[in-house]
Amino acid sequence: MKWIFKIGLLLFLPLLVWNCESEMMGYEGKDGVYFMMQVPPQSGYGDAELWEYVDTTRVNFSSMRGEDTIVPIRVRVMGNVTDYNRRVSFKVVTEESTAKAGEDYETFDHSPIMPANERQVEVPCRIMKTDKLAKDTLTLALVLELEENADFALPLSWWQPFGNIYGSRTDSVNIVRHVILISNEIRMPGWWPEDYWGKWSLKKFKVMSELCSMTWDDFNKLNRADEARAQFIGQYLDNYLKEKEKDGQTIYEDERDENGDWVKMTAGYYI
Repeated sequence: MKWIFKIGLLLFLPLLVWNCESEMMGYEGKDGVYFMMQVPPQSGYGDAELWEYVDTTRVNFSSMRGEDTIVPIRVRVMGNVTDYNRRVSFKVVTEESTAKAGEDYETFDHSPIMPANERQVEVPCRIMKTDKLAKDTLTLALVLELEENADFALPLSWWQPFGNIYGSRTDSVNIVRHVILISNEIRMPGWWPEDYWGKWSLKKFKVMSELCSMTWDDFNKLNRADEARAQFIGQYLDNYLKEKEKDGQTIYEDERDENGDWVKMTAGYYI
């Protein structure tokens, strides 16, 4: 039996050595770059290196305060860090982009410098909230693509995530092409307790947002563990609507009942 074991060990060792060597092999060839665009988890915490990689960034002004926002376009080196500056190249794919430079976003540097001894460069892109976004269903697109140049190649087009608690385990991500979608679309948050807030409507949500000084993201972070807070918001809404009605300024929904009368806005039936 011992000789069988020895023969098996001799056959197995070369495979083990080959496997170890292949796992330890470093990056070879011309250095490359890729878009390192990520989405933080809802909590906003955790190791940023493990956040979910995405090839689409959504800018929704309904979920933020202010008339503009900055999207950091991050490009990272795939390969070696050098002791000298190098240049990154990317372009706006104008034939596929519906967002206009100077109108929907400020022009930005398409050939930033990758500083010496750094593996990442960040280009700020200022997105503006314009009147054209008043249409709740309109979405503008800003399409970006990396380009090869004398300093960097594009050796990898797609990223297959390893999978972790922050992101997908299966979806491939295009890391040389990135799309920024700009909208003002307001949709129902993930949790909407009708018992306290009544039936969802866009008009009611806008009233509640202004009344409570909350953004869409603030509402979307609520869940069943926040039931007491949801009840308080419902009571606050109910008191506000009743005060308005008392003053002769009843607030109605943008819909009519079966008799053709405007539907009065109300809170939930548990309030």
